Amino acid sequence: MFPTLFQIGSVKIVTLPVVLFFALIFGIYLFWREVRREYFNEIEIFDLSLILILGMILGGKIFEFSLNVLRFGLVFAFFRFWNEFGSFSFWGAIIGASCAAWLFSRSRDWHFFAILDFGAIAASGALVLVWFGNLLAGGAYGIMTNSVWGISSPYLLGRRQPTQVLGILIFLLIFLVLKRLTRRVHFEGFFISWFLILSAVSLFFLEFLRGDSVYLSTVRVNQIFSVVFFILGILIFYNRSRRSVFFDLQRIPIFCFGCAKAGYLSSKKVIFNLRISAKYKILSLRRRY
Repeated sequence: MFPTLFQIGSVKIVTLPVVLFFALIFGIYLFWREVRREYFNEIEIFDLSLILILGMILGGKIFEFSLNVLRFGLVFAFFRFWNEFGSFSFWGAIIGASCAAWLFSRSRDWHFFAILDFGAIAASGALVLVWFGNLLAGGAYGIMTNSVWGISSPYLLGRRQPTQVLGILIFLLIFLVLKRLTRRVHFEGFFISWFLILSAVSLFFLEFLRGDSVYLSTVRVNQIFSVVFFILGILIFYNRSRRSVFFDLQRIPIFCFGCAKAGYLSSKKVIFNLRISAKYKILSLRRRY
């Protein structure tokens, strides 16, 4: 853990803002590379990048402020709002960036869901660095554990669940999956829908291990957002793909039966091969002795 990158005299350079800066640059690069394949006006791409960053920062800070009001009260929430640069709400940043993308699409006649698709790929890559920054700074820490995989966190007692490491692996996997899917032609809204679905499911279960959760009564607020954005991702997917929910639900038993049948046949083949192999080994041993 390196909450302080380095210190010269009384000047202290904090790690998290530096990592967030590089994550922002990396996200802009990924976004520019994806958008440039479809839209070739680099000035508009630069303008869109700045607008999305502004919307992301405002949305993330406003939502984080609202969560801090629930957690600490109004006075301390104002203190954290002005004094903690790296304090952002993930879901608030998505809402803020989406609002900025909608405004830009209306003013420049760009496709709204195409912008969100490009932003989803860039965001998944940038979030790998964001969670790495949390790992170095000790943010988004886990609950206490005695397991061997527990990690120490600065300013906290005991060993903690490695939620930051899990966050890195989650968004690295999401980024690799989305990048692989870009090799095929998909409808607009495909990538943002799957980004929301995969992120919501992953962060919902990751929240059980976090030690800094914000509660609304007895329910974790981030899990509420995860459920909402999971449903939103499903709605976007079916709305943009023109698929039928009822048709897919009818095919689930068929798909499960097909998977079970394929697994049964594969296991039967493996058992048969093992039996033949063992039989020949026994015969070879008999001939030898």
